[in-house]
Amino acid sequence: NSCCPVELLITDIQMPGLNGLELIGELNRHNIDLPTLVISAYSNQELQLKLARLGYDNLLIKPFDEEALVGRVTELLEQKNQQQRVN
Repeated sequence: NSCCPVELLITDIQMPGLNGLELIGELNRHNIDLPTLVISAYSNQELQLKLARLGYDNLLIKPFDEEALVGRVTELLEQKNQQQRVN
């Protein structure tokens, strides 16, 4: 029972309890298709491979400026809208 549908998820990789990769895994297990932007202070090939295996390629490395964040969010929402028009 939600008043507002969720349009986008922004998650960090390092979080207490459930990390970002585990959160994305949970979304996948529950068949929740949600545009997701992953942020992290660390970027390495292993992280990028793990994200790719989970079907996510939207990684924004900290520190980032407001313009980069807004641009990436805008891209993801536009992609979602285009996919909805096609389907």
